[in-house]
Amino acid sequence: MFTLRRSSLSAIERLDLRKSTTKKLRAQGNLPATVYGKGESKSIMVKGADFAEILKQPGGRVSLIDLTIGDGPKEDLPVMIKSTQINPVSRKIIHIDFHRVSLKEKVNASIPINVVGEAAGIVYGGMMEQVVDNIDIRALPTDIPPFITVDVTALELGDRLLVSDLELPEDVELIAPDMDTIVVSVRQPSIQTEPTETEEEAAEEEASEEETEAADETKDSSEE
Repeated sequence: MFTLRRSSLSAIERLDLRKSTTKKLRAQGNLPATVYGKGESKSIMVKGADFAEILKQPGGRVSLIDLTIGDGPKEDLPVMIKSTQINPVSRKIIHIDFHRVSLKEKVNASIPINVVGEAAGIVYGGMMEQVVDNIDIRALPTDIPPFITVDVTALELGDRLLVSDLELPEDVELIAPDMDTIVVSVRQPSIQTEPTETEEEAAEEEASEEETEAADETKDSSEE
């Protein structure tokens, strides 16, 4: 288990918040953003390419970022990504919200579960299903792991792995889901059986036979 690598990100304060200016910034490859914390907010701009590099890192969305604003005296603000706004058409990030954090205060974060290995039960036709993709934890910003690794190699047919089976670092507190929640399971293979005649099909067949008998009776009466 290892913790996130701290990232650095440079930003410029945005004073002109007009939509036309923001649109121009995006066209130049920049991203507008807002930093929240200590009862105040500040509008900034970061380079889209720099932010994309942070997201590429393992657990990038829960990264601890040293944010430097402006060209004056350097002051790194420890921040984390609060949320991102996505363009519904292009699916590209168009705005970021950061929140300032204290390195001495615990924060909540949602981290992914990384499944490794191939379950032993798959050899016998079983199907592995990952039910939970992320867990919510609470820890100091410097203690947040990028992900939790789960080795499923030993899982046989019918086996399952619960949240209580996850190995979390000592300084990380689980918030959700519940301990008895299934994370991964290996289901028994489904057995294909020959289709049986349903009640509906039987009723249709019986009705068809009755129609045939009625037709035969009508034919016999006409011949008489």
